[in-house]
Amino acid sequence: MTTTIQSTDSFYVERLKNMFSQSGFDKVGDTHNSYWGNRQRTRLPLFTQHTIADITFDEQEYRGFQLIVVGWHYELRPVLDLIGNTSKDYLRDDEIGGYSKDVEFSTTYLAYAWEIGGQSDSLTELNWLAQGSAVSGIGSSNLITKTAKVGMKKIDILADVKSAQTEINQINGERVYGSDVETPYNVLVGDQVFIQAFGRLRKGVIVKTTGSKFIVGYSTPSNPKELKYKTLPLSHLCVKRGV
Repeated sequence: MTTTIQSTDSFYVERLKNMFSQSGFDKVGDTHNSYWGNRQRTRLPLFTQHTIADITFDEQEYRGFQLIVVGWHYELRPVLDLIGNTSKDYLRDDEIGGYSKDVEFSTTYLAYAWEIGGQSDSLTELNWLAQGSAVSGIGSSNLITKTAKVGMKKIDILADVKSAQTEINQINGERVYGSDVETPYNVLVGDQVFIQAFGRLRKGVIVKTTGSKFIVGYSTPSNPKELKYKTLPLSHLCVKRGV
């Protein structure tokens, strides 16, 4: 496992910061009213004003990827109606009389990652947050360490698939039909199997196991640089009949 903590902002964070500064949303100081939690589909007990107090970026190099945990830090104030009461329901602008002085703080972290030296490095600017990313906004939580671990788990799979890239691309054009294959009794990491993907059976490599399932890396002849994977039970794997 390779993890390097950044001491200064990387190209990836600088690119993100520039995207936020140019975009029409998610700027420090932006405010909106809602009874939904930020980036989490949880209903709040009161109709609330949400103000972005800060946006932070925590980054590290991990297994050939730049992992960045973006944190949105909010100040929350209950919205008051025209007679000064809080409301559980939506209020139109003409029904709002002000905002409570009571402030709560809320943070949501999401994990993103870009492959170091990958195709996305050619993007000097991002048009949207996840553009060119290998990990796109996962692990939503209010704990930075928890979100980072989810991002690392995803990168572990991507790195394992990438380590088998040469073999995967050598076998991606092999074709079989349903009558030619059978479900194996058992398989191991490193075995080649067929899986259903993009309308037909495609050959890939088992790169990892998780519980009772197998992670199979594969690619297509038309786009061998874009590696893909599926997590499947044994019953969804095939091998050539009689092999």
